[in-house]
Amino acid sequence: MASTKARHPAVSEKSPSKTIETLARDPLASDSDRRTARSENFPVASLALPRPYRRPFRVIYAYCRGADNIADASPDTESALEALDIWQQQLEAAFDGKAAFPLFQRLQELIENIPLTKQPFLDLLVAFRRDQHQTIYDTRDELLDYCNYSAIPVGRMLLQLFGKDEERFQRQADVLCIGLQLTNFWQDLSRDRPRREYLPTEDLARFGLHRESLDYQPTPPALEKLIQYEVTRTLPYFHAAKDLSKMLRGRIGFEIELIRQGGLRILKKVSRKGARVFSERPALGRMDWLWITLRSLF
Repeated sequence: MASTKARHPAVSEKSPSKTIETLARDPLASDSDRRTARSENFPVASLALPRPYRRPFRVIYAYCRGADNIADASPDTESALEALDIWQQQLEAAFDGKAAFPLFQRLQELIENIPLTKQPFLDLLVAFRRDQHQTIYDTRDELLDYCNYSAIPVGRMLLQLFGKDEERFQRQADVLCIGLQLTNFWQDLSRDRPRREYLPTEDLARFGLHRESLDYQPTPPALEKLIQYEVTRTLPYFHAAKDLSKMLRGRIGFEIELIRQGGLRILKKVSRKGARVFSERPALGRMDWLWITLRSLF
């Protein structure tokens, strides 16, 4: 149920096919993939998850992260779009039983044993292609439409993995994924700018701000109000998903509640930092994870 938008070290500038070769390595044999997963602000196939789901979860995560790294790390738009086309070709090959790269061979194994559908995997690529053309969002509606492709498909993939793809689960998972994605936007303001601007222009205008205001020193007081406004508008997504863990039940439900509580904890840290999120990225520490675990249990 997690958002995929996070910054990672850039892929070296090489041909799109070489980039795919690098990113489509075996996710079950790569220590670097495990380190990347541990750096997230949500659990990725933690020990809370029943063993049969852990490896499939990691494969799905690797697909999402690999596609994200293509879009973020390619040297130019043309290279990124070409690499995303190759990524989609490999996805299609996996669903046809003809995968060539290790990651997609692992995905093919999942497809052969789990009723995964292609559409969520394709929808995710829509978001990453959009990243190559759109760097500013004028309205909240535009931003939420982006979340329909960048976040919601991830939740749909995991629900299919868990065999819980009915509409009543989808409704809860969708709002949780949007909440996680928005939280990630606010958490990464210091990393994304100026390459991408996820704060809607209409929200800036509400507080008498414009994009140049974000770089003013000293920080305009209105920026603090803007961050608190975004936090306040994001919280209801997490509250709306509070029953998902109970609906899923057991250790799967516990894993999802860890994800929800992790998002809430980061959002609280964003609120505490306020306008400082433009220069300091909030992150979770050991005590935060203890708090998240206890909140998830009780």
